[in-house]
Amino acid sequence: GDTVVIVTSTMDYLVEVVASYLKVEYYLGAPMEQQDGRLTGKQAGIVPFQQDKITCVKEFAMQHHLSLEGAYGYGDSVNDIPMLSICEHKFAVNPNQKLLEHEFIKECTVLIMSLTSLSSTYYFAISLGYSVANSSYSIFSNLHQYFLLKKSLALRQVVDDRT
Repeated sequence: GDTVVIVTSTMDYLVEVVASYLKVEYYLGAPMEQQDGRLTGKQAGIVPFQQDKITCVKEFAMQHHLSLEGAYGYGDSVNDIPMLSICEHKFAVNPNQKLLEHEFIKECTVLIMSLTSLSSTYYFAISLGYSVANSSYSIFSNLHQYFLLKKSLALRQVVDDRT
């Protein structure tokens, strides 16, 4: 089967909750330092942001003996371009204006999806992510794209059927 990995610059302890709910085993988030089970507020490693998303994804692939050949990538902003650039199949999911205006968008399949197009399970997951993030809009908007990974197999099948 496919290995699904959530890749985001969101703090890892928040992504862990969402990944668990969605039953996504792997996630790469901003690693936060903990001492005696408590967060210190300090970062503890490489944050998967912009160019460092490539570093984190390649390291994950190496550690899990995975090839990036044929990889599918999903993103919504110019910050995702480095990660998408190493994927054979590139998807811009609800891309923001900067990504839509970027030359790279021509290499992507653009998917426009709304909350109403998602099942109640995905809507609940988005609400959960929003609540966990202490009502932070940025985490909400950044995480919604990753909930679509749960649908990646169906999306891939639709795309493959069109080609």
